[in-house]
Amino acid sequence: SLLSETFAIYIPIAQFMAARAKQIRESEQRACIFGINGGQGSGKTTINAFLQIILKSGLGLRSTGFSIDDVYKTHAQRQSMAEQIHPLFAIRSVAGTHDTQLAIDTLQALSHSTDGQKIAIPQFDKMAKQGQGDRLPESAWPLVEGAIDVIIFEGWCVGAQPQPTEQLEHPVNQRESDEDPQGVWRSTMNQRLATEYRELFNLIDELMVIQIRSMEDVFHNRELQERHLRRRLAEARARGEDTGDQGAMSPEQVIAFISLYERTTRHMLATLPEQARLTLFIGDNHRIERIRCNTPNN
Repeated sequence: SLLSETFAIYIPIAQFMAARAKQIRESEQRACIFGINGGQGSGKTTINAFLQIILKSGLGLRSTGFSIDDVYKTHAQRQSMAEQIHPLFAIRSVAGTHDTQLAIDTLQALSHSTDGQKIAIPQFDKMAKQGQGDRLPESAWPLVEGAIDVIIFEGWCVGAQPQPTEQLEHPVNQRESDEDPQGVWRSTMNQRLATEYRELFNLIDELMVIQIRSMEDVFHNRELQERHLRRRLAEARARGEDTGDQGAMSPEQVIAFISLYERTTRHMLATLPEQARLTLFIGDNHRIERIRCNTPNN
């Protein structure tokens, strides 16, 4: 049962969000933007949905949001980056493979939305292009109508900071060693975090981190997600359904894919609890073991 966590953790967090939203509405006449950071499979999407239920049903606020995964660059844009900068940018993953301007424009539009106004929320299909993923056409994006009180912007790298330059010198895993021996990919990624992603993350009023224990948890959690996708596609095909170009990764592909996230994930695990307003430390069975709360000037 999540009853005890609901009263001890989630309702107080939602009340804090409501209070901050009230402050920002009164001082800046806009919605409050909350960031939720969490490694793959950490439970951030579920926690996001749970908080939005409390905000709407319990506190009477209008809330909405989207994931940084929904603003990945299109398949064609990533192929262009792969040709012009480094082949690894063909793969949706790290800083540089998101359309940060689209995210900025969407957050700003939502935060200043008014009654009767409709805002389109970007959507990305991770199973398109044989699992390489592609953005859905704008005609398929859902619409949010009216003024918003709270916006939740969640994602695996939301709030991430660039690494010190000296930490870029050596590969963190075999894939970096084999495919980025000169450090072009990781240096470009780091430079993007220091510039365009900084502009995006500066829009966040408060950041909450869902802190997993290790990179090993990331590998395990992502494989569970892909296993579910593989089973779902197999069942659809067994029923004779046309699954088009949709695909899911094999266990070996999951390992190779997550290797791209390792550098930034390890840096966030070491640094974000010091920088975020709230950190939820996750243990076994996705249960929250403890909470850290930093004062605003941290």
